[in-house]
Amino acid sequence: MVPKDENDLGTIDSERSQFHNERYIFPIGYTVERTYMSMVDPNNQTTYTCKVEDGQEGPLFTLSAADAPEIELSARTATGVWALVIKKANEVRQKESSNAISGPEYYGFAHPLVIEMIEEMEGVDECFRYKRRHKEL
Repeated sequence: MVPKDENDLGTIDSERSQFHNERYIFPIGYTVERTYMSMVDPNNQTTYTCKVEDGQEGPLFTLSAADAPEIELSARTATGVWALVIKKANEVRQKESSNAISGPEYYGFAHPLVIEMIEEMEGVDECFRYKRRHKEL
């Protein structure tokens, strides 16, 4: 769940405070893939493409599944969009939806390498609410 290359990190919008908080920065264009239970096939997992898009009023977190590309889910928070996936995945398995999740973790924002990569990007120092986790070189 680490971006494949530098282009998948996106760009930091430091001028709009909605694109960062104390713990995370949400670069526009950030893209990762993650494997999780399918929303359409109760017996399989699938690959989800997770993106951060410019929702004008703040980040828009979107997900699409490799086995159901016609379904694109979105929410204003990473947790919100992953909650939709988990709900649908549990419904197709006829299970109660009681999973507690951290959307930023599912997006990879808590991964040490992702944190380091984002903190090396241009604009990170202008994200006034964000607290660096790695020391500057």
